[in-house]
Amino acid sequence: MERCDKPSPTSPNYRQWERCGAMVPSRILNSISKDIADSVEYLFDSLELWSELKDRYDQTNGAKSCQIQKEINDLSQGTLDITTYYSRMKKLWGGAKHHIAISCKEGSYASSIRKRRNGKPSILFVLLLSLFLAKCYSHEQQELLHCLSTYSESNITQNIYNPNSPTYTSILEYAQKNPRWWNSSHPIFIASPRTEAEIRPVILCSKKIGLQIKIKSGGHDYEGISFRSESPFVMLDLSNLNEIKIDLNEETAWVQAGATLGELYYAIAKRSKVHGFPGGVCFSVGTGGLISGGGLSALMRKFRLAADNVVDARVMDVNGNILDREMNEDLFWAVRGGGGASFGVILSWKLKLVRVPEK
Repeated sequence: MERCDKPSPTSPNYRQWERCGAMVPSRILNSISKDIADSVEYLFDSLELWSELKDRYDQTNGAKSCQIQKEINDLSQGTLDITTYYSRMKKLWGGAKHHIAISCKEGSYASSIRKRRNGKPSILFVLLLSLFLAKCYSHEQQELLHCLSTYSESNITQNIYNPNSPTYTSILEYAQKNPRWWNSSHPIFIASPRTEAEIRPVILCSKKIGLQIKIKSGGHDYEGISFRSESPFVMLDLSNLNEIKIDLNEETAWVQAGATLGELYYAIAKRSKVHGFPGGVCFSVGTGGLISGGGLSALMRKFRLAADNVVDARVMDVNGNILDREMNEDLFWAVRGGGGASFGVILSWKLKLVRVPEK
């Protein structure tokens, strides 16, 4: 910005100069935030005002540049698909283009550009990386499918969904309550077993290949523990395992881990008007996750936690064996509030029903 000398009061340009001089600061102040405008309202000279603001915004750009550079250095693909990884990388380099200042001193411009270009991943590198990763993931997928197909007693291969499946995204994002994780790492497969027998091959084959297993009951997981991981993983979706059997003589109910609280309450209400269960008030919460975490409710002052009303459980361990309370009392104690997925796959709970007023 150049500065022209103020004309004398007798000059024909004096009034025009005064008017422009008053308009420029006003327009600048009206285009910035009120907090910043209030701090520079004492400056009436256009050049001084511009210089002051430039100095402040340069400081902001400096902090932003540091942040962008750190994010570029920390960015890694992990289990992200190549499209998501490249999109994030391109977004960061787009921000770097606008926020990282390049020196205009003679002789330093070309070297500055060259230095930044050398640090930027090329399109060729990204394409080669995508082919390599696609081959790796394809190999893992084929190996897992082949392993699953060897279990002739199971139809789990019919309930396996990969990222190219039409329903993959809807199954993955169903019931996710925290949008922070929508663009996080994704499973290479989603297994949605319809019988308990279909779970065993998933456990054994994932163990054989070296894949993690993330278990999802209802999906009410604000930390994303059930559907994200830093390592390649398979998500075991239990939503199809939602069978509920009520025994009013014993005042108990066997509830599969994929059943929601709403389904449990409805099943109890159909059979009895004087029985209930001390669960939460959100009907879409899965019983598997609720009880594994203890289970708070409005009735807990009278009936204690939901986990305190579990009288038995069926758990499949890492070797595909099904355990219950009689087979492992310590495991039964741990899964009631200690995080069921830390010890195995919860198949079902045997719950003690409580007496409640009819009205």
